[in-house]
Amino acid sequence: VVSTTLNLADRVPPHLLLAASAAAAAVCTLAVAVWATGLDVAVPLRFLTGVFLAGVYPVGMKLMASWSVRAARGKALGILVGALTLGSALPHLISGLGSWDWQVV
Repeated sequence: VVSTTLNLADRVPPHLLLAASAAAAAVCTLAVAVWATGLDVAVPLRFLTGVFLAGVYPVGMKLMASWSVRAARGKALGILVGALTLGSALPHLISGLGSWDWQVV
């Protein structure tokens, strides 16, 4: 909501916004794995991860739509959505293949 209200995708170069948002989300995810011993720490960190991902998904789609030629725009957006889905599902696959601690996955 804040990103949309401030119109960040149009005020900040989108590739920089996407990179900074992805890095911040990664730091929050790493912090959950390293420091979260209970819900009191994990929930706020996961919330922040979601907040930062608001600078990744829509901005990534905007970049993909602006970088691809019109005839290939649908395919490009489909590849982006597929990659995002695969990236979100991969930890579940890894977890299902072994009996590792959730922090390792």
